[in-house]
Amino acid sequence: MKRLLIFVILFSIPGIFSTASLQAATVNLPEWFRLSAVFDGSPRVNEKIGVIATLSALVGDIHNIRIELKVPKGWTPASPTAELDRLASGTSRGFFFQLQAGGPLPNGSIGVSFIGKVPKNGIGAAIRAPSPEEAEAMLEVVRKLPERSGGYADIAFSLFAEEGFFPLGSDMWIFYDDRLTPSGMVRGPVLYRDSVLSPFQAQTDVEMYEKMLKVIASDEKAAAMIKNSAIDLGRKKQDYLAALYVLATEAFIKRDLDSCSSNIVKFEEAAKDSRDPFGVELGLAAGNLKALCYWAKGDKKQAENTFREIFYRNRKHPVQRYVLRNLGLLSLDKNDKVNGREMLRLALEFKPTYTLLEKEYSIVKKP
Repeated sequence: MKRLLIFVILFSIPGIFSTASLQAATVNLPEWFRLSAVFDGSPRVNEKIGVIATLSALVGDIHNIRIELKVPKGWTPASPTAELDRLASGTSRGFFFQLQAGGPLPNGSIGVSFIGKVPKNGIGAAIRAPSPEEAEAMLEVVRKLPERSGGYADIAFSLFAEEGFFPLGSDMWIFYDDRLTPSGMVRGPVLYRDSVLSPFQAQTDVEMYEKMLKVIASDEKAAAMIKNSAIDLGRKKQDYLAALYVLATEAFIKRDLDSCSSNIVKFEEAAKDSRDPFGVELGLAAGNLKALCYWAKGDKKQAENTFREIFYRNRKHPVQRYVLRNLGLLSLDKNDKVNGREMLRLALEFKPTYTLLEKEYSIVKKP
């Protein structure tokens, strides 16, 4: 199975659990170990998953090693450990732990800690210093290191019942509108919903930005003063786009479809010349929301055209798994099972471990 490296925080300075480690870092002592951690696949709720911790001895034998795994609450086993008498210098050893995800976890973390006997002789032999005096000073630091020390590695991730495993990132949509669920399907279409910016703050950001634009357009002196000030107009525009999207999303959820449409129109007009990566991603989310608005209004043909336009705008972007899934659900809602099945299949190619999508595709595959 392909191993998936997620995120590693590595401390490779000896004695990280003591004051001596700070002294060692100051004089740049040689690294004596490396520690990393990976999943051996993609975690799923209530299924077993392996974690492989790899320890390397860099400049001397490491003795009396203990590896411990810290897992989220509800995962089993709660705190597995492994021990090794000796790891020879210049070699590496993998330690395998099997876990089971106890449930969804939006902000998950698995920690791997290591402790062992510090190879002081090996560290001392690896020291390279510009002068004998500095070499002696570094050796003195090594002699004062604790007898046992180690490090820590961390795997950060998210795990959702619908989405399955996901490395922490921004291209994750988790809001489902079950009011548009086609007959026989599990859930409705999905959209991105900003969990940070409140509708009240979004409304304030929109009003302030539009007032500023009016001032710039009507008063040359004021416009020059704004442009020469510390105000970052580019950042203000990004905030404006994010705020418009939030207002459109909240209007859609409340089924105020006219307000949703008008905010999307303003968003598209303001985003025409945006080349910011966040703006590109948000633009795809806005196009998806626009299509959903058409769908909710009953204009399924225009909804389909909009979904397709958004997909062809950037066919390789990860969020297209959502757009294709929504297009597939729309096709099923129109009783077009052939196209619906094909769209779900294409969406699954973006993320084969998309748990909900797997289930939906298995439904439409049945004769």
